Amino acid sequence: MESYAPAGHGSNDPQAYARRVADSLGVGTDTAVGGLDDGQLTTFASAIQQVEGWRPGQTHGPDDLPDGVAQWLTGHPSRAEREAADQPFARLGTVAPGVRNIQQRLNDLGRTPPLVVDGNFGPRSAEAARWFQASNGLTADGMVGNKTWRRLMELPD
Repeated sequence: MESYAPAGHGSNDPQAYARRVADSLGVGTDTAVGGLDDGQLTTFASAIQQVEGWRPGQTHGPDDLPDGVAQWLTGHPSRAEREAADQPFARLGTVAPGVRNIQQRLNDLGRTPPLVVDGNFGPRSAEAARWFQASNGLTADGMVGNKTWRRLMELPD
């Protein structure tokens, strides 16, 4: 759960999340997923769907992905390439691997003094995001979401 919903990323609380899912199974949070039987795995998946607010949608297999998804995966074939290109979300206090992508991109676009690329979205990163947003016609709130990330990626170095 810590890898899937890291603490400090938005409102994530991995321990509470794990407890909710484990309680639905009637097991402890120290139970390994590999030790669950088929019925428990089905319950496990259902519990995650419930916690996440999952709704049924269109299912795609590896051979019938939507064009945009297939192109993105083709352009980013390795896990490292996908992680580097993944859209992060950040606001003041966010500590996550994706924040490094934001910090590096702001540096690439001329942020001075350059940010330390450490994955910690602190006051300097938030100020740099506000600088970028104000310079690019975006709401200068210091948070990096979809609009800011898209604009960061659209501009040439």
